[in-house]
Amino acid sequence: PQHPNQTMTSPRARIAAALHNSARILLVNHVEPDGDTLGSTLALALALESLGKMVNVASEGGVPPAFAFLPGADRVVRDLPAGAAFDAAVTMECSTPERCGRFAGAVLAAPLIIAIDHHESHIPYGHLEDWDPTAAAAAEQVADLIRELGVPLSPAIATALLTGLATDTGVFRFPTVRPHSLRLAAELIEAGA
Repeated sequence: PQHPNQTMTSPRARIAAALHNSARILLVNHVEPDGDTLGSTLALALALESLGKMVNVASEGGVPPAFAFLPGADRVVRDLPAGAAFDAAVTMECSTPERCGRFAGAVLAAPLIIAIDHHESHIPYGHLEDWDPTAAAAAEQVADLIRELGVPLSPAIATALLTGLATDTGVFRFPTVRPHSLRLAAELIEAGA
């Protein structure tokens, strides 16, 4: 965790600045997507689109039926348009590029690779890394990133983030849960999740 006075040099502040400077952004879920990777990418997609960005959310495994209710789930693609080019690629919970499945090539071809992950097994490969093994879910990291982007929590963003937080913590039963996790859950519910 960064000291409050170091926020301008924090990884999330640098990532937010880079995303502000990117027009076309690819967000990639890990293979066999779960609620955290999907909720986190969809929340980030909604936040970036509110800033006028062109965003593609890609998932080799599509969206499992249990998560079809997620805001924006219908826009997750299993294939990218031919010749699609991006200013930045953001991987969500992909400890290595291989975890991106068939989208690894598109990620590695992007001029800017941003990796967001909380798994101990993460091997750094991004130009910008938000690797936080103390986070209970990627949704915690993405909630902070959305704050850094200056985007308010809409009910749709809050719902996507709460889904990620609840699923990756076993509905707050796992030992990774911290007081911050519960405060974030309350904030997301207050925002309309």
